[in-house]
Amino acid sequence: MTRDERQAMWQSRIEAFKASGESSVPAWCAANDISIPSMYNWLKKDWQKTDTAPTAPQWLTFDT
Repeated sequence: MTRDERQAMWQSRIEAFKASGESSVPAWCAANDISIPSMYNWLKKDWQKTDTAPTAPQWLTFDT
């Protein structure tokens, strides 16, 4: 399995978890036969990817 294939597989798992409405990662992983530590690892990568997305600078104007 290539790196891109593995990323795509985990991205689909993360999306399935989020869409499930399940609040417990361990419960969802047990029901889907997925390693809990691996799921947490990939969730962390997903969170970092979305949290650190660059944004355009925003300028404030004020009167002096």
